[in-house]
Amino acid sequence: MFVFGRGSLVFDNGPIQFVSDDDRAKEPKKCWVLQDTRRKPGETLLVLFLLLTKAISGSTGLVLRIGPYATALENKARLVD
Repeated sequence: MFVFGRGSLVFDNGPIQFVSDDDRAKEPKKCWVLQDTRRKPGETLLVLFLLLTKAISGSTGLVLRIGPYATALENKARLVD
């Protein structure tokens, strides 16, 4: 779910990973990723476009770890119930 100018809520099984493996190991029961992007509303669009691009690219089985490319997005992501 995307609320432009506010953030996004995505299930944590997607092809783009916003949460590090360490954070996932600390809270294994949480499966949703919440991102608050109110300070930079354009980041919500970036997440949506990344997911859409990955969906139409046809590549399967590959996971994009967003951290090295967009550290601000990874830092804002947190796991929720």
